[in-house]
Amino acid sequence: MRNQADILAKVNKHAYANPTVVDWYNDLDFIHKPEAIILQRLTPLIKDKKLLDIGIGGGRTSKLYLHSRLPAQALQYEEA
Repeated sequence: MRNQADILAKVNKHAYANPTVVDWYNDLDFIHKPEAIILQRLTPLIKDKKLLDIGIGGGRTSKLYLHSRLPAQALQYEEA
């Protein structure tokens, strides 16, 4: 099973290092309706809090925090 995980990690690393893929993710500027609803409901509760978003993937939803002016730190875990 570990071999499959290693293969998947290698494929993902190769794909996400591709400049075309990076540009594609960088250009994404939408959120899904459930994400919008969650953010709308949570914003009044977290507006004065610091937010830590772990596991952001391509960072698509991280842009939400900028637009909603929520103080946030976002990070993506990667094996060394």
